[in-house]
Amino acid sequence: MSGECVDWVCEPGEDFCSGNSVHTCADDGLSSEEVEVCAEGHYCDAATAECTPGLCAPGEPTCVGNLVRDCNAQGDGYESGGVSCAAGTSCEGGDCKEQVCTPGATFCQGQDVKLCAENGLSSPVEETCEDQACVENGESAACQGECAPGQTQCSGNGVQACDASGEWSAVVACEGTTPHCSAGVCGQPPSCESLTATCGPNGNESCCTSLPVAGGTFYRGADTSYPANISDFRLDKYEVTVGRFRKFAAAWNDGFRPAAGAGKHTHLNGGAGLAATAGGNEPGWDTAWESDVDTSDTARAGGDTTWTSSAGSNENLPINYVNWYESAAFCIWDGGFLASEAEWEYAAAGGAEERTYPWGETTPTCDHANFSYNDSLCEAGAPHSAPVGKRSPTGDGLRGQSDLSGNVWEWVLDWDENPYSSTCNNCATTTVASYRVLRGGSWGDDNGGLTAAGRFVYYPPTTRNEYLGLRCARTP
Repeated sequence: MSGECVDWVCEPGEDFCSGNSVHTCADDGLSSEEVEVCAEGHYCDAATAECTPGLCAPGEPTCVGNLVRDCNAQGDGYESGGVSCAAGTSCEGGDCKEQVCTPGATFCQGQDVKLCAENGLSSPVEETCEDQACVENGESAACQGECAPGQTQCSGNGVQACDASGEWSAVVACEGTTPHCSAGVCGQPPSCESLTATCGPNGNESCCTSLPVAGGTFYRGADTSYPANISDFRLDKYEVTVGRFRKFAAAWNDGFRPAAGAGKHTHLNGGAGLAATAGGNEPGWDTAWESDVDTSDTARAGGDTTWTSSAGSNENLPINYVNWYESAAFCIWDGGFLASEAEWEYAAAGGAEERTYPWGETTPTCDHANFSYNDSLCEAGAPHSAPVGKRSPTGDGLRGQSDLSGNVWEWVLDWDENPYSSTCNNCATTTVASYRVLRGGSWGDDNGGLTAAGRFVYYPPTTRNEYLGLRCARTP
């Protein structure tokens, strides 16, 4: 080089940075060769002469504390100066953004209690309200109340919803085609889930329709010596059909068994149920009774049986050849219970109206009930039971229940007590006797068996025959 000694500009053989590229110094120390251009988002680190991920994107605004600064050309730092974000704003993503919460305050986000961060733009979760509501009060929030908003629960035979403050709303009763509350939702009882609506005079109503019976006072046996007070309850519109019982039989065969104490009127006496006439309360299901339940075809074999081994044309006939234990177990499985004798008669008599027959005072005919009318059967052929609800509405009771007279006798909760107890406040006779009580008459009875006050007390609870069926009651 022109015969002069010139100082090196780089160390021969070593790498160095030139702009955003890595260069290798030539042997003469005066020139270099570019060996790598740093990719986007990387910069050439002078200390190592290597392409290194950048701290920021060159030229783009960046947050340094609460200042907005531009990234330098190398991406390894920030330009000096910058713009300070005004009060009520914080720097995020290279921009001054309006704060969404007050730093240090707690607030609700869904079911979470959150603490506002110092920048007012983000917040970690302090607490998640599991079974309560997150409620704000000024600039603080806390879990409170007895439930989480949006939750539902069954209360009696109705649904309660949790409001925004974490309190349960008023009960909305389950009615009509969805008469059964389960898991906080009104729907069909198990016996009518996916079951075609085939009941009623036109064969198109849900067989699980359940109707409210408003409480009141009346005289048992139409005798002023035996007053009774009855609280609100629900009584199914129809007797249990073959189709419904078929689903219970399948559930029993699959392992369903009532829990000990199940089948009580849990809406009464703080969950203890009906008052027993001899003191205490109704005991509910006894697991020793399981051996008295038989869901086999053999158990329902006999003259004028409505049961068939597989689904057929009898599905909307009342099931017969059921004993008391099978009736109690069915109602428990179906979300209900057997009515007490007093409840059943109260519904059949129209309460304080004290009707002679469920429909009133008119002498029964085949328009009112299915029975032996003038020694001839209302239903020709065998079985002699009629489709449930066929005599509706002519033969219905005051509250709309069908077949409270005729078709099949219906098991009720009580053991026989004669005479009745002198007083009855939501009572039942639970003292073991020889016979369980049946109500309502059957297709084999005449006028005398069809009265609202009529009762049959000559069958032990293990009895099955062509005249015996059931109907379920439910919480109000």
